[in-house]
Amino acid sequence: MNILLRVLALCLLLIGAAAHATEAAPEQARQELIDQLERDGYLSPTQAQEVRQKYLGPQASQARSSNEPGLVQRFVTLANFFKLLAVILLLIWARGMLRRFAAGLWYVVALLPKEVYQASFLLLGLVLTIRPDSIWPSQAFYLALFGAFGNLMVLGWIIESHAALREALQRWFGTGLLATALSSTLALLYFGALALAYESQVFGFFAAVSLSSMLCFGMSYSPGLLTLHVRDKALAAVVLGHLLVLLAYSAARLSGHWPPVARVFDTGLQYYCTIAMGTGFLIGASPFRFMPRRLSYLALFLLVLGAALAAYHLADFKVIGSILSVFGVLLALEWLGHLCWRSGFLRGSFIMGITLFAASLAAERFAGFLVWG
Repeated sequence: MNILLRVLALCLLLIGAAAHATEAAPEQARQELIDQLERDGYLSPTQAQEVRQKYLGPQASQARSSNEPGLVQRFVTLANFFKLLAVILLLIWARGMLRRFAAGLWYVVALLPKEVYQASFLLLGLVLTIRPDSIWPSQAFYLALFGAFGNLMVLGWIIESHAALREALQRWFGTGLLATALSSTLALLYFGALALAYESQVFGFFAAVSLSSMLCFGMSYSPGLLTLHVRDKALAAVVLGHLLVLLAYSAARLSGHWPPVARVFDTGLQYYCTIAMGTGFLIGASPFRFMPRRLSYLALFLLVLGAALAAYHLADFKVIGSILSVFGVLLALEWLGHLCWRSGFLRGSFIMGITLFAASLAAERFAGFLVWG
């Protein structure tokens, strides 16, 4: 339960703004195009106002030509972020209440079997997940989000409180990688169905998290500490598995076979799966750890990075290219430090300092050719 809530809190905070920004992407892209045409002189201010009024509506034509979001848009995005934060806090409260019920701290609880409470909470969670509009139509998605994770907490309580059920599950599915793979598969189907039903990037992100867990990568967060979970024995599965996922996703996007309904999974695949693959490469190709195939990992990473940068400029895969560029810088710093300090601490510090300063000057001079340019 602790891991579930920490992962939930981290992922909701990471994707809260991105998910809602994605929903407004087409209108924002049109606004930015008109602004750019006006700045470049292709449209006069009067023409730009007329274009905004025709294609973006009267309110947009009265706004200043700027890439900054308006006050109303910022307020709505902030309100949605606060709603996601409220869901996290309410889930923490619900978890504490379930613990009290499970421990039987209230004497009233003992009057009824725990199965009655478990069935009641599970029924309430299912109603919140399946028919939230029957309770609060305007906030149906956030009720569904609360219910979706509330169901998982109640199921965890049921398994923990019934030893026979827990032992039967362990006997049937084991406790190692097979059990993790099965639970991750079920979570993928669960969140994938919710993502499609609600057309939600939030649920789609957690579907990608579940897919990544199937490939032996995990992430947890506690105050002041972000932990990435990668097993050394499963490093090849982390790297190659996520690479195949991203290759299949990119191929589907480039060929036009990625259906519009599947766009709810874009954020999770582009961000989370790319971070998972980059982390695997960073571990496998690190010069500071004895890895039997680290040069193979390094060569494969350079090949993947080159392809990602080409896709960044030629096919508009900016997220994947940018994230892998960050991992490329980190890996380059590791190898540079390793090679420099092998010749001695002082000499290595001097060489690395000169190299980093020269690289900074080159970045300033040729910023337009870099991935962020």
